[in-house]
Amino acid sequence: MMPRRPIPGLPGGVFKCLTSTDGPVPGGRRNLPPGGALAVTTSRVEIDLAAIDRNVAILRRCAREGAVKAGVPESSVQFCGVVKQDAYGLGAVRVAKRLASIGVDLLAVYCVAEARILADAPINTPVLILMPTYTFDRNDPLYRLAVRDRLHFALHSLAQAEELHALANKLGMTLPVHVQLDVGMSRGGCLPDEATALVRFVVGAQRLRLAGLMTHFSSPAADEPFTREQAKLFRHWIDGVKPLLAESVRKGHGPCVVHAANTAATLRSHNLHGTMLRVGQGMYGYG
Repeated sequence: MMPRRPIPGLPGGVFKCLTSTDGPVPGGRRNLPPGGALAVTTSRVEIDLAAIDRNVAILRRCAREGAVKAGVPESSVQFCGVVKQDAYGLGAVRVAKRLASIGVDLLAVYCVAEARILADAPINTPVLILMPTYTFDRNDPLYRLAVRDRLHFALHSLAQAEELHALANKLGMTLPVHVQLDVGMSRGGCLPDEATALVRFVVGAQRLRLAGLMTHFSSPAADEPFTREQAKLFRHWIDGVKPLLAESVRKGHGPCVVHAANTAATLRSHNLHGTMLRVGQGMYGYG
């Protein structure tokens, strides 16, 4: 695995680790190990949340410049901030609050446990769960997100969509969903035929709302030719479901966002941006 590198143009990471072997010890005492040798280490991590602001501003500028090149309004590209794995160890709640304060459109987590952590955070930004999710009940913190229209789901299969629709009927609410196409990464989503069937099911479902179409590129930082092929497949599939998207709009779902670009894809080409960036490491200064 290649080591992570700071991204050229970004101010840098949002944290630093300070370590001392002879600094003050809590309580003013040092415990000596057997033999009497002194071995004391005190460390702390300082999180610079202002660096997140600067990094997001740079990534948004990339989106605006890409929109101009694509001939679409500069404000048309939204921003999803990925805060999975406890915001990469920096603290999901504090980072999510910061992202909400600067107006990101969506937060993404990997699993239901990570979404639950954000359920009671003092923010109104919706949360997208990336892994397949099938159920929750009224006692689950996820319900508090869903009832405030703050919970979105990535759809990976027709079976999952059917279970979520049954759940939405049971709870008497509409759930926003994002259909994920697998373009070769094989880490979630479904192949084109099933993905098309998923879009058709969602558009016809009373209690599901088509909020997004998504995919994940395998290696946009290292394999540009393959990334272009994956993007071509994604665009071709979207062209094929456009009649269903039009029907979705007629039913009042509103236009759905299209998102595929992680940090590397955001910086690679505006042709990969879609209508929403979905960025994790770049917010923290790395890619």
